[in-house]
Amino acid sequence: MSSSRLTSVLSGKALCVATACLCIGSLPTLSVSQDSSSEAEESVTQPQVSQKSEANLITQQVVRLGAFSCAARVEQVTSYLGFGPDTTITIRTPKKPANQKSLSIALNVPSIAEDAMAFADFYPLGTDCTATYHLVFTAEEPCETVAAQRFSEVGQQRKVGEKLLLLTSQSGMRVFLHDAGGGCTVTKTETLE
Repeated sequence: MSSSRLTSVLSGKALCVATACLCIGSLPTLSVSQDSSSEAEESVTQPQVSQKSEANLITQQVVRLGAFSCAARVEQVTSYLGFGPDTTITIRTPKKPANQKSLSIALNVPSIAEDAMAFADFYPLGTDCTATYHLVFTAEEPCETVAAQRFSEVGQQRKVGEKLLLLTSQSGMRVFLHDAGGGCTVTKTETLE
Protein backbone atom coordinates (compact mmCIF):
# COMPACT_ATOMS: atom_id res chain seq x y z
CA MET A 1 0.00 0.00 0.00
CA SER A 2 1.34 3.38 -0.88
CA SER A 3 1.69 5.74 2.05
CA SER A 4 1.29 8.88 -0.02
CA ARG A 5 -1.05 11.48 1.39
CA LEU A 6 -4.60 11.37 0.15
CA THR A 7 -5.46 14.24 -2.08
CA SER A 8 -8.07 16.50 -0.63
CA VAL A 9 -9.43 17.49 -4.03
CA LEU A 10 -12.57 15.52 -4.76
CA SER A 11 -14.95 15.52 -7.63
CA GLY A 12 -17.99 17.73 -7.08
CA LYS A 13 -20.06 14.89 -8.53
CA ALA A 14 -19.29 12.51 -5.64
CA LEU A 15 -22.40 13.41 -3.66
CA CYS A 16 -24.68 13.15 -6.69
CA VAL A 17 -23.06 9.89 -7.75
CA ALA A 18 -23.47 8.41 -4.26
CA THR A 19 -27.12 9.45 -4.20
CA ALA A 20 -27.74 8.03 -7.67
CA CYS A 21 -26.08 4.75 -6.72
CA LEU A 22 -28.62 4.28 -3.99
CA CYS A 23 -31.28 4.03 -6.65
CA ILE A 24 -29.46 1.73 -9.06
CA GLY A 25 -26.95 -0.29 -7.02
CA SER A 26 -27.69 -3.03 -4.55
CA LEU A 27 -27.28 -1.97 -0.94
CA PRO A 28 -25.25 -3.79 1.68
CA THR A 29 -26.84 -5.92 4.35
CA LEU A 30 -27.55 -3.77 7.38
CA SER A 31 -28.17 -4.64 10.99
CA VAL A 32 -28.91 -1.92 13.53
CA SER A 33 -28.92 -2.10 17.31
CA GLN A 34 -30.26 0.96 19.11
CA ASP A 35 -28.84 2.06 22.45
CA SER A 36 -30.06 4.58 25.00
CA SER A 37 -27.89 7.44 23.68
CA SER A 38 -29.84 7.47 20.38
CA GLU A 39 -26.77 6.36 18.46
CA ALA A 40 -26.63 3.03 16.70
CA GLU A 41 -23.99 0.62 15.52
CA GLU A 42 -24.56 -0.61 12.01
CA SER A 43 -22.78 -3.55 10.46
CA VAL A 44 -22.50 -3.65 6.71
CA THR A 45 -21.30 -6.59 4.68
CA GLN A 46 -20.71 -6.01 1.02
CA PRO A 47 -22.76 -8.37 -1.16
CA GLN A 48 -21.38 -9.74 -4.41
CA VAL A 49 -22.26 -7.17 -7.07
CA SER A 50 -22.02 -7.87 -10.77
CA GLN A 51 -22.14 -4.23 -11.86
CA LYS A 52 -19.52 -1.74 -10.70
CA SER A 53 -21.02 1.43 -9.26
CA GLU A 54 -19.36 4.84 -9.05
CA ALA A 55 -19.49 5.10 -5.23
CA ASN A 56 -18.47 2.27 -2.94
CA LEU A 57 -21.07 0.63 -0.72
CA ILE A 58 -19.83 2.38 2.42
CA THR A 59 -20.46 5.76 0.80
CA GLN A 60 -23.87 4.60 -0.38
CA GLN A 61 -24.78 3.58 3.16
CA VAL A 62 -23.58 6.92 4.58
CA VAL A 63 -25.78 8.76 2.09
CA ARG A 64 -28.70 6.50 2.99
CA LEU A 65 -28.19 7.45 6.66
CA GLY A 66 -28.42 11.13 5.72
CA ALA A 67 -24.77 12.16 6.29
CA PHE A 68 -24.47 13.90 2.92
CA SER A 69 -21.82 16.48 3.84
CA CYS A 70 -19.22 13.75 4.46
CA ALA A 71 -20.13 11.39 1.60
CA ALA A 72 -17.28 12.51 -0.68
CA ARG A 73 -14.72 12.30 2.15
CA VAL A 74 -16.01 8.83 3.15
CA GLU A 75 -15.57 7.71 -0.47
CA GLN A 76 -12.04 9.16 -0.56
CA VAL A 77 -10.85 7.61 2.70
CA THR A 78 -12.49 4.18 2.39
CA SER A 79 -11.38 3.78 -1.24
CA TYR A 80 -7.82 4.74 -0.27
CA LEU A 81 -7.82 2.28 2.61
CA GLY A 82 -8.77 -0.54 0.28
CA PHE A 83 -12.50 -1.19 0.59
CA GLY A 84 -13.23 -4.37 -1.37
CA PRO A 85 -15.42 -7.44 -1.57
CA ASP A 86 -13.94 -9.00 1.60
CA THR A 87 -14.25 -5.85 3.72
CA THR A 88 -16.59 -5.82 6.69
CA ILE A 89 -17.50 -2.51 8.27
CA THR A 90 -19.31 -1.06 11.25
CA ILE A 91 -20.81 2.43 11.11
CA ARG A 92 -21.68 4.40 14.23
CA THR A 93 -24.57 6.42 12.99
CA PRO A 94 -24.67 10.08 13.84
CA LYS A 95 -27.30 11.60 16.07
CA LYS A 96 -29.98 13.65 14.34
CA PRO A 97 -29.52 15.73 12.25
CA ALA A 98 -27.20 13.18 10.66
CA ASN A 99 -25.76 15.64 8.17
CA GLN A 100 -24.39 17.85 10.98
CA LYS A 101 -22.95 15.28 13.42
CA SER A 102 -19.80 13.17 13.44
CA LEU A 103 -19.73 9.72 11.89
CA SER A 104 -17.38 6.84 12.75
CA ILE A 105 -16.50 3.83 10.64
CA ALA A 106 -14.45 0.75 11.56
CA LEU A 107 -13.41 -1.72 8.89
CA ASN A 108 -11.16 -4.67 8.39
CA VAL A 109 -8.90 -4.25 5.36
CA PRO A 110 -7.72 -7.67 4.16
CA SER A 111 -6.32 -6.11 0.97
CA ILE A 112 -3.53 -4.60 3.13
CA ALA A 113 -2.91 -7.46 5.58
CA GLU A 114 -4.89 -10.31 7.08
CA ASP A 115 -5.15 -8.51 10.43
CA ALA A 116 -5.47 -4.93 9.11
CA MET A 117 -8.08 -2.74 10.80
CA ALA A 118 -8.92 0.87 10.03
CA PHE A 119 -10.88 3.37 12.07
CA ALA A 120 -12.08 6.64 10.56
CA ASP A 121 -13.96 9.57 12.07
CA PHE A 122 -15.69 12.17 9.90
CA TYR A 123 -16.64 15.64 11.10
CA PRO A 124 -18.92 17.83 8.96
CA LEU A 125 -17.94 21.50 8.80
CA GLY A 126 -20.61 23.35 6.82
CA THR A 127 -20.34 22.01 3.29
CA ASP A 128 -16.92 20.44 3.93
CA CYS A 129 -15.83 17.44 5.99
CA THR A 130 -12.68 16.70 8.00
CA ALA A 131 -11.60 13.11 8.51
CA THR A 132 -9.07 11.33 10.68
CA TYR A 133 -8.17 7.71 10.07
CA HIS A 134 -6.01 5.17 11.86
CA LEU A 135 -4.78 2.05 10.11
CA VAL A 136 -3.28 -0.79 12.17
CA PHE A 137 -1.70 -4.01 10.88
CA THR A 138 1.23 -6.34 11.43
CA ALA A 139 3.91 -6.77 8.78
CA GLU A 140 6.12 -9.86 8.70
CA GLU A 141 9.22 -7.79 7.92
CA PRO A 142 11.37 -6.00 10.53
CA CYS A 143 10.39 -2.37 11.17
CA GLU A 144 13.48 -0.98 9.43
CA THR A 145 12.49 -2.86 6.26
CA VAL A 146 8.86 -1.68 6.55
CA ALA A 147 10.05 1.93 6.93
CA ALA A 148 12.35 1.68 3.91
CA GLN A 149 10.01 -0.24 1.59
CA ARG A 150 6.49 0.93 2.47
CA PHE A 151 7.08 4.43 3.84
CA SER A 152 10.24 5.64 2.10
CA GLU A 153 8.63 8.95 1.07
CA VAL A 154 7.61 9.81 4.64
CA GLY A 155 9.99 12.50 5.86
CA GLN A 156 11.38 12.50 9.37
CA GLN A 157 12.25 9.34 11.25
CA ARG A 158 13.05 9.16 14.95
CA LYS A 159 13.27 6.50 17.59
CA VAL A 160 10.85 7.20 20.47
CA GLY A 161 11.49 4.05 22.45
CA GLU A 162 13.61 0.94 22.42
CA LYS A 163 11.18 -0.82 20.08
CA LEU A 164 9.22 2.13 18.65
CA LEU A 165 10.03 4.17 15.56
CA LEU A 166 8.02 7.26 14.55
CA LEU A 167 7.83 8.48 10.96
CA THR A 168 6.28 11.88 10.30
CA SER A 169 5.57 13.84 7.14
CA GLN A 170 5.16 17.56 6.61
CA SER A 171 1.47 16.96 5.90
CA GLY A 172 0.99 15.67 9.44
CA MET A 173 0.80 11.96 8.67
CA ARG A 174 2.34 9.80 11.38
CA VAL A 175 3.42 6.19 11.18
CA PHE A 176 4.34 4.32 14.34
CA LEU A 177 6.40 1.16 13.83
CA HIS A 178 6.60 -1.15 16.83
CA ASP A 179 9.06 -4.05 16.81
CA ALA A 180 6.84 -7.02 17.59
CA GLY A 181 9.66 -9.59 17.69
CA GLY A 182 9.64 -11.28 14.30
CA GLY A 183 7.44 -8.64 12.71
CA CYS A 184 6.39 -5.04 12.89
CA THR A 185 3.13 -3.57 14.13
CA VAL A 186 2.24 -0.56 11.98
CA THR A 187 -0.09 2.23 13.10
CA LYS A 188 -0.65 4.94 10.50
CA THR A 189 -2.71 8.03 11.26
CA GLU A 190 -3.62 11.07 9.21
CA THR A 191 -6.10 13.96 9.34
CA LEU A 192 -7.57 15.28 6.10
CA GLU A 193 -9.05 18.76 6.05
